[in-house]
Amino acid sequence: MHYIKYKILFFVLFVVVSCQAEEQYELDTPEPNIPATEEYLNGLGPENYIDVPISDIYEVSVVKGETKEKVVVFKNSCPTFELGYMDMTENDFYPLDLFKNRTINWVNFSFDGEVTLEVKVLSSKVSVGSLTKVFPSRLHVTPVTNGNVVSFTLTKAGQYSLEI
Repeated sequence: MHYIKYKILFFVLFVVVSCQAEEQYELDTPEPNIPATEEYLNGLGPENYIDVPISDIYEVSVVKGETKEKVVVFKNSCPTFELGYMDMTENDFYPLDLFKNRTINWVNFSFDGEVTLEVKVLSSKVSVGSLTKVFPSRLHVTPVTNGNVVSFTLTKAGQYSLEI
């Protein structure tokens, strides 16, 4: 079976800079001889990650046919500006200052064919409304909002962002 890898990024606010954490985390694997391959990681829940930030804002389910499976939603924070850290230059000060204390919440999963994502907003700080969009807009993915749940269907490989 051929699998297509999708990475979905969830943004609470408009984000101009890309924020990536360079920290590496260890997995709490049940057997020490099992390698941390992608196939192995796909079946793990949040309790299997040691010191990995898990989102308290979103809950994501992948729906394929009659199967609905929750996936782990990770959370990364934009770094604080520190000249030289992670190759930061003076030009990085303004965007990182603008987006400090904000997070990027994301999931990673594989599938074949078509899949529907259901994104449940758990935080009362995030207001779900009619202006919800999925990017890149050139792919014409249309989200549907029902209360605090946003759902949309994907048919192509890529990285997507959901802006609420």
